[in-house]
Amino acid sequence: MSSGLASTLIPNPAAMWHGAIENIFERASPCRRRTSARWATVRESALDFCFGADAHGDPSR
Repeated sequence: MSSGLASTLIPNPAAMWHGAIENIFERASPCRRRTSARWATVRESALDFCFGADAHGDPSR
């Protein structure tokens, strides 16, 4: 199997997490101890992380 085909068959964990976090409404905190405003900040940071170097194991960081 070519590496190009294999990479399309294996799910990207960062993309899966991004999709799951994106499905949680930004103003409806899933944690009762987090205000809506704080949750929106946490959610946005999590979405940024999913496409950042940390999520993809960039060795230069």
